[in-house]
Amino acid sequence: MLAAYPHADLSRLDPAAEAKVERLKALAYACRNLRGEMNVSPAQRMPLLVAGGGAEIAEYAPILQALAKLSEVQIVADMPADALAPVAVVGETRLMLKVEIDIAAERERLAKEIDKLVDHAKGIGAKGLAYIRWADEPNCSFKKFLADGDLEKICSAVDAQQGDLVLICADKTKTVLSTLGAIRLICAKKLDVIPEDQYNFLWITEMPFFEYDEDNNIWVAAHHPFTMPMEECLDYLDSDPANVRAKAWDLVLNGTELSSGSMRITDFELQQKMFEALGMTDEEIQAKFGFLVDAYRYAAPPHGGMGIGLDRLAMIMCKADSLRDVTAFPKVQNASEIMSECPSTVDKDSLDILGIAVTAKEEE
Repeated sequence: MLAAYPHADLSRLDPAAEAKVERLKALAYACRNLRGEMNVSPAQRMPLLVAGGGAEIAEYAPILQALAKLSEVQIVADMPADALAPVAVVGETRLMLKVEIDIAAERERLAKEIDKLVDHAKGIGAKGLAYIRWADEPNCSFKKFLADGDLEKICSAVDAQQGDLVLICADKTKTVLSTLGAIRLICAKKLDVIPEDQYNFLWITEMPFFEYDEDNNIWVAAHHPFTMPMEECLDYLDSDPANVRAKAWDLVLNGTELSSGSMRITDFELQQKMFEALGMTDEEIQAKFGFLVDAYRYAAPPHGGMGIGLDRLAMIMCKADSLRDVTAFPKVQNASEIMSECPSTVDKDSLDILGIAVTAKEEE
């Protein structure tokens, strides 16, 4: 028997219904995460307090109670001021399991969570994280190094309040930025404060042209050395490399770099000066880039370019966490490719075209 290949009837899709299901799933996942944080068995039924979310929460309550194995769903105006249980945030809605808290055990759990963040920071390259933890009163990991009143000044400077955790990283600028950026994302995902189904684009322009290599005590190009500097920065190439900005740009979507580009240097003297600013000798310039600088002697049209990372765009559109979820990575650890069995033998005709001869060596 033959049958036509089924085709979806897009007219029967209901975006509003799909949005409701996604919202309900997010609430159920939040309840599951709360159980995991508090080490509460999925079989143990308990009340859930819910604040915010409007009338839809009352509509979801019976289904959420069944999905999350709750004894009841209590809709409240706000969470109890003296509550000690963790709170999950889903959009404008806050959820808390109503359960008796072992304060000592909860403090130990929170300390372990902080330790995980510290270990993650070390994995990025930082020496660790200093922190201020404000439970009953402000306390910090570096209190013995502070004078009287210093802790209060720090809390005031960062607007810390009771219930807050302040994470501090002290290191080289590049290390601090990458570390705190990663920690910020971890905390945001844990608190579920990153909006879903939004595409936030950002253009970044005029990035620093040089970065300082502290290991070798020299300035190196932050981009390839053919990138054009901003005209107003040309006078700083020799005197103040830190103040030189590039005619370069990045396109970022939801925190992920999608595309990079720049205008290129087309002036022979400027290109020569750029190589010299990077500490290259005339001999090195000629040996590595002679073909380019020689061509620039005869002039070149202004030009630039940019390339887009389609794999990253696909990752974001598919809501995947890794490029491996959207792109085939056939190679294994030893760099062999199991689908085409590469590397493999090459026939003699192909080797002759390339002028390569394979000589067998007898084992001793």
